[in-house]
Amino acid sequence: MVKIRARAPLRVSYAGGGTDVPPYPGLKGGVVLSSTIQNYAYCSIASRTDGMVTVSREDQDVSTGPGRLGQLETSGEVEFVQAVAKRFQVDEGFDANLRYDAVPGAGLGSSSALCVALIGAFREWKGTSMTDYDIANLAYDVERNDVGIPGGLQDQYASTFGGFNLIEFKKEANIVNPLRIKRETLNELEYSSLLCFTGTTRRSGGILQRQIESYENKELKVMDALERMKELTLQMKDSLLTGNLTEFAGLLNS
Repeated sequence: MVKIRARAPLRVSYAGGGTDVPPYPGLKGGVVLSSTIQNYAYCSIASRTDGMVTVSREDQDVSTGPGRLGQLETSGEVEFVQAVAKRFQVDEGFDANLRYDAVPGAGLGSSSALCVALIGAFREWKGTSMTDYDIANLAYDVERNDVGIPGGLQDQYASTFGGFNLIEFKKEANIVNPLRIKRETLNELEYSSLLCFTGTTRRSGGILQRQIESYENKELKVMDALERMKELTLQMKDSLLTGNLTEFAGLLNS
């Protein structure tokens, strides 16, 4: 029996969200400032000899299956498992066990992190050679096209690459720029930050769909806001690199 474990980090997005949502980045270019955190989406894949598949959420004691991959009830995480397995042309049976360190819908990119973790596990199982950019692109394609969840590009790249990055999205290519932030600046940022769960979750699909429609309709307010967001993102990057957290906080509240 083959058993593989994988995890991918959740992320905090500081600035630039919205500029990564197509069609905007392909036309105007987008930029996002984000960092991953020490909370993760986890998956383990264990092969089976009977051709059956089960998908379980360890943190919720919920399980689907056993059944053939294409015959499982498609809801929630099951769709991600099915989509990624099909991308790797998996025809064997397996047990997929999943869990999160944070509640899905908390705004930390948990679904994208799960997709990245699943790709990592199946890639290892099948011995497929992939770069980090390959993984991020496939995760985006699976989540947005195969599963049909609308959204941007930033979550998949943040979770795949990890760390504190300025991520540029362009028509020609997407580029992840790791930031060399001084350790004392990072320590102060961590000391001054508090990540809280409000007790409510949200799905971003409806919000993003309205943004897409507004941009396609060339609504001036939305177009100006996206341009201003890019300016703020670059200013916040500069304030981090120079260790000016007072300026960083002010820009965060802009």
